Amino acid sequence: MNYRNLAVALLIFISFQVTLAQQRNYEVLGNLILKSVVEKDVKLFKSLIIPEEAVWENFKKIYGAEWSKAEEQQAYLSLPENYRTTVEKDFMLKYNIMASKVELFDLDFDSMTYEVLNEQDRYDREMGVKRIFATIDHPKFKYFSFGMISYKDKDYLVDSRVDITEVNKYSERNFLNNVVMMANSNGELQSVGKFKIASNKADAEVFQCIIDNLILFGVDDTYVSKDQSKPSFIKGSWQFPYRINDVETYVGMVSFDFEYTLQQGELAYKFDNYQHTRDGSGFRSLGLIPYKYNDRVAKVFEQNDFYEILYDTRVNVKTAIKYLKQATDRCINN
Repeated sequence: MNYRNLAVALLIFISFQVTLAQQRNYEVLGNLILKSVVEKDVKLFKSLIIPEEAVWENFKKIYGAEWSKAEEQQAYLSLPENYRTTVEKDFMLKYNIMASKVELFDLDFDSMTYEVLNEQDRYDREMGVKRIFATIDHPKFKYFSFGMISYKDKDYLVDSRVDITEVNKYSERNFLNNVVMMANSNGELQSVGKFKIASNKADAEVFQCIIDNLILFGVDDTYVSKDQSKPSFIKGSWQFPYRINDVETYVGMVSFDFEYTLQQGELAYKFDNYQHTRDGSGFRSLGLIPYKYNDRVAKVFEQNDFYEILYDTRVNVKTAIKYLKQATDRCINN
């Protein structure tokens, strides 16, 4: 026996096994998604989408305990059409968008770093979904993200939000989960929060850049401080007509105050003084809007209508903070 040849062969085998182990399952799936996009291989991309039977299994995990027999049967019978018109349609829309980005911007995926998102919501945990994002070496489109699920020992693309983007969508989603509405000391509606800015630039430079990159209405006062010990700020107020019941019913005007402050690398935001006025509608003026439904609100709005106002308010604040964070990231990275 030639022990030297045997040793060399064994070394090559071990090296090959290590290489396979180093390419984790989410990297394999991610690379296949990108391969299908780059090569415009629609058949390959469709083979990576979560299959209909896996969707059904996950539906049962989430809703099974709540369904009656009749509801379960109806959901099962309508699944094929729903899968075709929603799952496949949404995925293919994103596929075409990614393919266009690759072609127009000459994207290169040879050198990428994948990461698994640690934060997961309840539904992700129940279904076993992993959220993955990868960093792309490109000046504009820097992130590739997708959701993955395992079914019968195979990994599939589970989230139609798969995309190649300028910002990390999953990290952005986690960041926005911390943007919440709350009660102030008087029980009135407000949203306050803050986040750190990691930058070698002076606060004044960053804040001026943020102002230049944001589209803001109703600004009353702006101050950019050259003194690091004093805050830079922008303050204002805004009002808008509000409608409920699928915009059929006009209920009056909703107004609020806003403020962004930057001091010593910490950017704070505040939305408060939410008020409702009738403005010619058929509703009374509520005045300051409370965080919780109470007897005063009941004289003006039904409970579901009030909750609709709170929901829309929360969406609007999250949208505003999303734009604030995106502008901030551009200012500290460019």
